[in-house]
Amino acid sequence: FFESVITDAKFYGDKMPNPAFFCVNSRKIKHGDIFVAIKGLRVDGHDFLQEVISLGAKGIIISESRKDVISKLTEDQKKFLFIAVVKDPEKALIELATAWRLKFEIPVVGITGSIGKTSTKQMLSNICQISGLSYIAAEGNQNTALLTSLNILKITSEHKVAIFELGISKIGEMAKIAHIIKPTIGVITYIGHSHMEGLGSLSDIASEKREIFKYFKDNNIGIINGDQPVLSAISYNHPIVKFGYKMTNQVQARKLNIGSDSLDFVLKLYDKKYQIVLDTNHEARVLNALAASAAAYI
Repeated sequence: FFESVITDAKFYGDKMPNPAFFCVNSRKIKHGDIFVAIKGLRVDGHDFLQEVISLGAKGIIISESRKDVISKLTEDQKKFLFIAVVKDPEKALIELATAWRLKFEIPVVGITGSIGKTSTKQMLSNICQISGLSYIAAEGNQNTALLTSLNILKITSEHKVAIFELGISKIGEMAKIAHIIKPTIGVITYIGHSHMEGLGSLSDIASEKREIFKYFKDNNIGIINGDQPVLSAISYNHPIVKFGYKMTNQVQARKLNIGSDSLDFVLKLYDKKYQIVLDTNHEARVLNALAASAAAYI
């Protein structure tokens, strides 16, 4: 698979581990990982090859400009390690992840918004777990193409659902991340004034967040906060499900009661109603629950 995607790569040593797990941080390497040596602003991953090998790395992906490091490896290391030499390790990893994503036809949920991303991801993950559905919920906020790629490459044939949290701070970032993930379900929790310096006005922020839908196919579904005109007043080229308190939303919260340490409400999910109790009195969690319920229902 690697050879078919990164056609200009040169290979040495052993075959690529199967399954393959990738790491770019020498301090987080695990036995059997493939270490991708990336040159950053402060450190260069090529300087830590002996360290990651001693910690159990089974492969390394290095830059063509630093292939001299191969000469510093022992004969055993050269023989038993998977070694790939590429023009740009970071670019190669992103290309590999983009191609890997296309091998799966499972629901891939991308969750974005100014607030509520993590809570919505956790709620949807809990629903999958309770339902006995094998899923992968990517760790942390996918706010770079590199981090997104590392998590995409963790998807296996065992997973029936993949859930990602997408954060951005600059114009153009969402499209890049969406190109890698290609979500089949996109969720926008809320549009607020976070990251104003990088994204501009509220309308600009909404426009950038809507780029999560950029690579949608006709049958992919967007889930938006229907209480916010900056999202709901826009026309879309694909099906949209709206959530919120307004009666015009397909997924609604009704009869909200907030207690000292919990809250309850009636979840109206299209024509069905459910009594919901949350172990928090934070009202914003209601919208997170609506968004997660809408995604799970789809």
